[in-house]
Amino acid sequence: MQVAAASSKLTRGRSTEKKF
Repeated sequence: MQVAAASSKLTRGRSTEKKF
């Protein structure tokens, strides 16, 4: 699940939110 990896990146940058 990439949700765990996304959560970690969300803390550093919300750029990951665009991937969803």
